[in-house]
Amino acid sequence: MSDNQRFAIAIHLLLVLAHTRAMEPKAARSSRELSQSIEANPVVVRRVMAMLAEAGIIKTRTGMFGGAWLAKPAWEISTAAVYKAVEPHSTLKIRKGCPEHCPVARAAPGLIAGLAARADAAVAGALEGVTIADLEKSIVA
Repeated sequence: MSDNQRFAIAIHLLLVLAHTRAMEPKAARSSRELSQSIEANPVVVRRVMAMLAEAGIIKTRTGMFGGAWLAKPAWEISTAAVYKAVEPHSTLKIRKGCPEHCPVARAAPGLIAGLAARADAAVAGALEGVTIADLEKSIVA
């Protein structure tokens, strides 16, 4: 798994939007409001918002009345899509620059890449059947 918190921030952000029924511009939640709920730096929250917006999961508006809202209903947003939006590269890192004279050093990057692909597929598979609406049902007001 990634050592950063983008996925956790993205899920939290989307849960806030779903729970507050932010489905249109007039219901938008500001990055300040979202960052207070998430307890994360507003700059980090805005970066995650930008990734989600680029993936078509949320819509955003800048300015005094800016903020974010869901681009589609929460039941149409799979956690796998969220993961893909904020973690576009393999979560397992492959070391580069190993010496070519060593057979292990020549083989290791390919072996690790194969493991990384299997791990990424397992994560995506585990997340595919779970939507933001499924998670939001567990929130007690």
